[in-house]
Amino acid sequence: MSVQTNNTPAPRTGEPLPRKALHRRRLPQQMRARNTVDAIFEATERLAAAHEFDALNTRMIAERAGVSIGSLYQYFPTCEAILLAWYERVSTDAAKDIRLSTIEVLDRSLREALKIAIRRLLDIYTRNRLVLIDLPLQVPRIEQVIRYTSLEVLNRGNIRLYLSHHPEYDLSRMEAHVFYIETLIHALMRRHVRDAPEGIGADDLVEQICGFIMGYLEGQRVALPPGRLPDGPQGT
Repeated sequence: MSVQTNNTPAPRTGEPLPRKALHRRRLPQQMRARNTVDAIFEATERLAAAHEFDALNTRMIAERAGVSIGSLYQYFPTCEAILLAWYERVSTDAAKDIRLSTIEVLDRSLREALKIAIRRLLDIYTRNRLVLIDLPLQVPRIEQVIRYTSLEVLNRGNIRLYLSHHPEYDLSRMEAHVFYIETLIHALMRRHVRDAPEGIGADDLVEQICGFIMGYLEGQRVALPPGRLPDGPQGT
């Protein structure tokens, strides 16, 4: 699927986008500039909800945002640059939100912490399905460049943060824990939000993910040195 700009042919499928097509021309500094960029993102979201991503172009977005095409080009050289910046903003804000949730549950039991964090993450995916799920699927070239700013990648730090306070889960295998937990959570959530499987509600999904992760981590318990206690309460 190709996203069209108003005057530049889209690269062939699978062809890497030129660097200049993806990077912003400038970052908004003043309030008026930030409001302009916000309007561009809001217009992009509304247009994407009504059309396929490949129908979007910079002129459509500028008209919907109520800004001149020249103003839009001050910040974004192409439609792809808008989509990438929009994705990065949403994923970064979501990761910060989950970070705050993680800090709040550091001293809670594993089951409590998981239920709170997973529910928060599911709400984020549900509210932002268009950009976090549909955009990478429908625009493969965008998916190729968001691998370092995806919500999955950004959320790895939150998983590490929680586990670092719980040495009973064999922290020598920290990266393996992060890989399995992150892959399980995000794969199941994306499928659930995208496919809405019959008979599987949000509460059921949260409980099942919690059960899978707890089962995995319980198998990773190690004996702590004498006198060292886990940093938080244990149990289910």
